[in-house]
Amino acid sequence: MSDIRGTRIPSAFYSKSIQSGDSMDFVFRPDRFESFKIIYVRTHFVGGSIANLIITLDSSIGDEHNTQLYLASDRGNGADMNLVFTNDELADPSPWAFQRKDGLRFEWLNPSDVGSWGIEIGYELLK
Repeated sequence: MSDIRGTRIPSAFYSKSIQSGDSMDFVFRPDRFESFKIIYVRTHFVGGSIANLIITLDSSIGDEHNTQLYLASDRGNGADMNLVFTNDELADPSPWAFQRKDGLRFEWLNPSDVGSWGIEIGYELLK
């Protein structure tokens, strides 16, 4: 693992207003489609309901390699998520390092209520 202390970590930000029955369902890929390692994920919900937030690999080598990576139970209004990985989890070979053109799918279903969500994803591009 590279030492990232004192290094600016690239971040991606997404947000969306939601209605009842809307969902968060998008795939994060670094702009240059390079290999990357996730350092943290933060979500914030305003309004909306409580539901599971699921992070799944969207593999560049085919659907048969897609797998659920993380499930945060009962996330939503008043129940944000701040997912920060430990040094052991980030040490190579890290389970949070992904190949070129891989993506991470974030899914959260808003069963009821109006609101919005925002997400920040901190990552490191790998050589």
